[in-house]
Amino acid sequence: RDDEIKSQADQHSEKISSLEAELNNLNALYYLGLIYSKGIGVEQNYLKAFEYYMKSSHLNNSNALFSLGNLYEEGLGVSKNYLKAIEYYEKSAKLNNSKANYNLGHIYFSGKGIEQNYLKAFEYFEKSAKFNNSDALFNLGNMYLRGLGFEPDYSKSFEYFKKSAQLNNSDALVMLGCFYIEGYGVKKDYFKAAYYYEKSAQLNNSLALVNLGHIYSNGIEVKPNYVKAIDYYER
Repeated sequence: RDDEIKSQADQHSEKISSLEAELNNLNALYYLGLIYSKGIGVEQNYLKAFEYYMKSSHLNNSNALFSLGNLYEEGLGVSKNYLKAIEYYEKSAKLNNSKANYNLGHIYFSGKGIEQNYLKAFEYFEKSAKFNNSDALFNLGNMYLRGLGFEPDYSKSFEYFKKSAQLNNSDALVMLGCFYIEGYGVKKDYFKAAYYYEKSAQLNNSLALVNLGHIYSNGIEVKPNYVKAIDYYER
């Protein structure tokens, strides 16, 4: 058994050494960081991950820059430092990294470690959305719905939620259902609402399941069906 463990360890060591032989390859360095960060075939080691991400970042790997920002934001292997996180996210964002733009938007939206700034958040979410980031599209829809940083605009909100829903974002599908239930900038249509709730429920969205249960238990534009309602509530 000890020989088997040693053999597996040697194999992993050989694979890592093979990657280390490509130290000037920005992608190899990034994947070495990812291996240590996730503990793939090796013991998880954020300090090692940081080391390889840093080397890759010096070669302008946008994913490595993003990962450094993430380590600083979460305090993994380094002290939590939002200003450092922003620094690396901004460098990654300048290389058109969608995730970095999204995380910057989220930091400014929530005011994590810095002053809350909805306009900055919107700017970064919008940049991320250009790369079809469904969460960024959802957040833009949410900002227009709630009027965060500007006046509410149901039409623009619906547009962003729809784009997000087309990328199978379950929360966006729920929101489209809510628009049709409430008549926010659209004509009330309970059948369309149920349609979007059902699509979201297929992605195991808990709010969609509750809303469908509510529709069937209360007989909203459908015949009351308590068996169906219970089924949705219990899922």
